[in-house]
Amino acid sequence: MDIKHIANGRVLFIGVGNPDRGDDGVGPFVINELLSAGFTNALDVGTVPENFTGKIIQYQPDTVIIIDAVSFGGTPGSWKLFSPEDCSDIGFSTHTASLQLFASYLKQRIPVTVYLLGVQPETIQFQTGLSPQVEKSLYMVVSVIKEIQSNNKQCSEFLKEYR
Repeated sequence: MDIKHIANGRVLFIGVGNPDRGDDGVGPFVINELLSAGFTNALDVGTVPENFTGKIIQYQPDTVIIIDAVSFGGTPGSWKLFSPEDCSDIGFSTHTASLQLFASYLKQRIPVTVYLLGVQPETIQFQTGLSPQVEKSLYMVVSVIKEIQSNNKQCSEFLKEYR
């Protein structure tokens, strides 16, 4: 899967993670970068994506791309796209069950395609800040997302109240 080919229609980028657990903060980091760049279709849900389902459903996205730390055996900072169905075979950080349930819940309520953009962490120990290799990689992720946004006019439509 290529992220450039899955971001169709109204796209919502959702960051999941805990910045106090090192690289588990990849989702919030990416969302913060997107919001700083003027994105309005980016949402930081911390470690509780289920608390934001009402806002997400009300927005009616065509595509949801969840960004989270995923331990898939790659080099720290490498990233890979997964479908929710792929999640059961991979060792995720602290969000495994809730991400699967979250995606299932959304799909039952709206016609949406959900993907997980997983970034291989170096560490998810209690510490503030990302490891240098992971942080460097995330700037590449943000750059790719910016390119997607510029090529998809529907992607840039997101009401300010969803921040």
